This record gives sequence, structure tokens and C-alpha cells, in this order.
Amino acid sequence: MKIKALILFLFLALWGVLFFLNPTLLSGSQTLLASLPSIKIPSSFYFAPTVVDAQEELKMYRGNRQRHGVSQEVLSLPLSKTVLATGVNESPYLAAKSSPVIDETGLYVGSDRGEFLAYNLDGSLKWKFAPLPAMTGIHGTALLGPDSVVFGSYNGRLYSLDKKEGRVQWSIELASPGSIGSSPLQDREGFLYVSVELPSPDGFIVKLDKVDGHVVWLSKNVGDHPHSSPVLDEEHRQVVFGSNNDRVSSFDLDSGQLKWVMQVRGAVKSTPLVWGDKIYVTDRGGFLSALDAGTGKVLWQQQLGSEGLHGSPVIVPELERVY
Repeated sequence: MKIKALILFLFLALWGVLFFLNPTLLSGSQTLLASLPSIKIPSSFYFAPTVVDAQEELKMYRGNRQRHGVSQEVLSLPLSKTVLATGVNESPYLAAKSSPVIDETGLYVGSDRGEFLAYNLDGSLKWKFAPLPAMTGIHGTALLGPDSVVFGSYNGRLYSLDKKEGRVQWSIELASPGSIGSSPLQDREGFLYVSVELPSPDGFIVKLDKVDGHVVWLSKNVGDHPHSSPVLDEEHRQVVFGSNNDRVSSFDLDSGQLKWVMQVRGAVKSTPLVWGDKIYVTDRGGFLSALDAGTGKVLWQQQLGSEGLHGSPVIVPELERVY
């Protein structure tokens, strides 16, 4: 019995080797191949990055990853005013620092009272999430995806909430003590970038996975608070932002290593703008600067005021003008 089993095993092994070397040697082999069930390999088995969302499926601060600040939508004039909701910011916290983000599911906004609120388009409250004590707040503008909303808070945490119910998908403490006043950015591969403030004063930028919030890399400290929200330069594979020590810093998207630092004429609290091979940035010294995106070298500077510039530049590509 053992001899018969051994002979059968050797026969099957030989058949398998012949089939592997040349399937057509055996009669009916092509029919056998055609009858095998197809096997789908999950995308998570691949090391190549997966493109997550088309640009139009993401709603983010200043419209896109380059922070152009321009909408292609045409407004119908005259404009009318409709009050959707009140009490978003109440005394003594009356400053509305977070901009609302809207899509077909509703309107989403952070408050200076430490609450993040979701409203239906008719103005009724959809849900409310309150991660902070009232002495702090949510200053950045949220990143809105198909199923989630991501924002930073002044307790030093980054949150991802379910859009439908406000349920926490994940949260991560990036600084304690510390705070996040910038608006998060997402690249085409599904990674998040946000600048973080430390009380020293100091700060850094961090790259995270949007799926579960795990940290991919932390940059070196930049020397002062980075209130500035990051901008993505895909051509040069870099993320760029400003800080209160009059600097604009660039870090490599893949490694998190410093690429270049450039001194401008004042603290940079605004968000830089990328267009072509140039980066435009305003500062508290009252200057608009154009930097070479590859090296950070100052190409030109124009003084626009003596009391400092708080607003971020806007580009209209069709007109080739910066505002």
C-alpha cells in the first residue's frame, strides 16, 4: 500500500513539473487553465502608492494642493444673505478662525470654543464634536473627503471623523504640550501633512497615513511657530510652509529631510502658493516674495504695505496674475 502511494505521489509530481514547464504538452491543459478561478490580489499587497481621491472629491483649504485660492464656479449676482446657524462662536470666544467647508452632504466648520460642527444645508445641526476645553479652539480649516473630515486642534491632536455621524475614526496627539493651528493637506497618494506648534516657541511638520493616522515622518524643528498651512509642490516632491522667524522651509515629501530654508522680510503666518516653478508668499514685513521652487532663492520682492500682510496670495493662471 505504501509503495502504491509513493508511485502515485511521484507520478503527480512529475505531471506537475511538466505542466509548469510547458502547459501545452499535456492534452486538455489549456481547458484546465481556462477553468481555474481568477484570484484577485488585494492592493495592500503592493508597495507602490495608490492614488486615493481625484482632486474634485476633496475639499480643502484654498481649493487645491497648490493653495491657489481660486474657484471656477460662477457666482450669480446680486448675492443674497441667508443665516444658516448662530452661536458657532460665542462670548468670550468670538473669533471665527476656521473657514467652513461644504459639499452635497452639508457644511463643516470648527469653532474658537473648541467644537467642530456639522450642519445640514438647511442650517439644522447635523452633529457636534467637542474635543477641547473652551479656552482653546479649532483654528484650521478641515479637509473634507468622500467619507471623512480631518482637522487639527489647539490641544495638539489631529482628528479624522466620520462625516455622517461625527464618530471618531482615529485621533493622534502630535504635540503635548503643543497645538495645531494650520489646515491639513492631502496628497494624491493618500498622505496627510500638517504643521505643528510647540510652546518653546518652535514647531515642525508631520506626514501621516490618512487611513489610520500613523506617522510616516516628523521633520526637524523650524525654530519658531509654524502658523502657516503647508503647500504641496508635486514637481519638486516637497512640502513648503512658513514660520514666525521670517523663514520659508521646504521638506522632502518622501524622506522628510530639509531641502532648503529661505529668509524673507517678516514672520510668515499666511499660506504659500505654488505656481509652475515659483512659490509666492506674503509676510508680516509687508512684502510679497517670489521664490524659486527648486532652490528657495528669492527671485523678486515687492513691498505692498508697511503694517504687514496677513492674507495669502491668490493666482489666476488664465491671466498669469498674482493677487
